[in-house]
Formats: sequence, C-alpha cells, structure tokens
Amino acid sequence: MPTGVYVRKNAVENRLKAGMAADHAADFAQWLRDRRYTPRTVIEKMRLLASWTHWARAENYTLAAIREAYAASFALIAAGQRPRFRGDVNQDAVEIAKLFIAYLEDRGVLACLPAKSVGALVAEFAAWAREQRGLAETTLATYLGTITPFIDALGETPSAYDAVTIRAYMTERAKAVSIARMKGISVGIRAFLRFLIATGRCRPGLDHAMPNVAGWRLASIPRFLPDADITRIIGACEGERRLRDRAIILMLVRLGLRASEVARLSFGDIDWRQGSIRLFGKGRREELLPLTQEIGDALLAYIERTQPANAGRAIPVHYRICAAATDRPHHGQMPGQARAETRGCREPL
Repeated sequence: MPTGVYVRKNAVENRLKAGMAADHAADFAQWLRDRRYTPRTVIEKMRLLASWTHWARAENYTLAAIREAYAASFALIAAGQRPRFRGDVNQDAVEIAKLFIAYLEDRGVLACLPAKSVGALVAEFAAWAREQRGLAETTLATYLGTITPFIDALGETPSAYDAVTIRAYMTERAKAVSIARMKGISVGIRAFLRFLIATGRCRPGLDHAMPNVAGWRLASIPRFLPDADITRIIGACEGERRLRDRAIILMLVRLGLRASEVARLSFGDIDWRQGSIRLFGKGRREELLPLTQEIGDALLAYIERTQPANAGRAIPVHYRICAAATDRPHHGQMPGQARAETRGCREPL
C-alpha cells in the first residue's frame, strides 16, 4: 500500500507539532473559540491547518515566510491542483492559512502589512467594517477580495463614481463568474458603497445603482413551509425520544433561529426569570429574544425527563444534558419564571 494513502488518527496532532503552527496551535484553537466558532468547526479548521502546515513544511517554508507560503499555495489551487487524499492541501486549507495569518497579526506575532499595500481607502473601509458593522475577519477578507478589483477598475476617487460606470463594471464581471460568485461580489461592493456614502465620499443612493443578480429557484421547491406542515412536524415530536427534536424545531420555527445559532446556545444564554434568550448573531451582535411558554416547556421537558449520563453546557444539539429542573412554570405564570439547576455537568471537550 503506498505511503500516505491513509491518515492516521493522530496525524493532525503530529502534523501540527512538526509544522510552523507548533507553538501556536492551542492558542489558535482558543482564538477561534473566543470568536464563537462551534467546537466541531474548530476541530475541522485545525485539521485543515495541519494539512496546510504539512505542505508548507515539505516546501521548506518557515513561520517568517508564512505570507509567501500562503501566496504559493493559493497559486497552486488557482492553477488547478486538486487533493488526492484527505490530508492533502486543498482550497479550504488555503483559506484557513489566511485565517491563521490574521490570528498571528492579532496576537502580534506577525507584523500587520502597511495600509498602503492594500490602499488607504480599502484599509479605512476594513477598519470601519470591523468597528461599525462588526464584520468577522473571514467575511471581511471575502469583501476585500471583491472591492480591490472594483477600485482598480473605477479608480480611487469615489466622488467620480456614477450609476453608469458601476453597472458597466458589474455587467462585465458577470461574464466571467458564476451566479453564486456574482452574488458575493455584489454584496461586497454594495457594502463598500455604503461606507463611501456614510463617510461623505460619494452621493447618497449610489448603492441602489447596483444591479440585482438573477437567481431563479426551481418552482417545485417551496421557500417556506405552510403553517399546517409546521404543526404536523411539531406534532410528530411526541414521546421522550423526541423531546430534544421538539425543543430544536420550536426554536427554529418560533424564533427564526439559524441552525448554527441553536447549536451555540448554552444554559448561560437563557434567563429563566426574565423570560429571555441571549443570542449572538451575525457580526457578533448580541440580541435578546423572548423565551415563550411553549419553548420554555419544551426545554424543561427535555431536561427533566431525559437526564442523560453525559453532561454539557450547550443545548441541545451537540451535547447531551445532565440536569434537574425545579419550579416548573404553570400556565398562569409568565414565560421564563422557571429555574433550571444543572448538576454533575462538565465543560464540553
């Protein structure tokens, strides 16, 4: 059997220890957790980082030359190189290398590039997007990749921008990229135009000059479920084996949460006395949503009746709960006037 066909179970750890991320792997994982990446996503990103640093080590790159290594790996993927095995470097691994570079800059291990290397206007937009819009670094990096070509084409004098030139640029770009990519370009440039408007660099309303990107859906696929179907789905979650499913579905359909937002919920995010759920949404914005009687009853039923042996703080997707609930609310009480006390719980891995 050829060497390298199989990736051993401890290959990720070994590759990280042998590569340029050896002294920073644990702190990088914590850096990701601090930015509210889910545990499963952190594991996958560390696996991808191990693949990329393994490639960089084989090419004799060091930490001091990490930007050159990133550029070289990006060029390889752009030229059409595809991974043969699971542990080989791929496009996702190259994207993680960019995120690792952002971590090194944030920690002061790697000096940030001068603003003039990306243009003063782009650098100012990046600072504005972080401070005023709360954009994540990964989202911001995607935006910058679309804004830089836009400025190269239209120039660095926003006061000269007009609807005709913007539409002409977007029409030309649409000839060379897919519909999905074009939608991403449109979002990034529209955000940049709103920054220019907010800072008084171009006239108001210019962001509306952006043409919409057509994206037709199959007529047979509904965009939402009717109320009758939602009622049937909730009604199907009967019995103790479906208590977890019922709690999840109610949070999805009653509060409109994303699946990732439900996955990140923990006991600390629920205020039973005030009847609210604290949610960290897109852009790291903190919001308070109502803990309705229906959702509170579903969560308490799951906690009281299942009581699994393994405990965790997250509820209720990735981790099982070991808890006892007291002061169960009656129908005459306000939502959230219940108190859940967890026991025997440990920190999630």
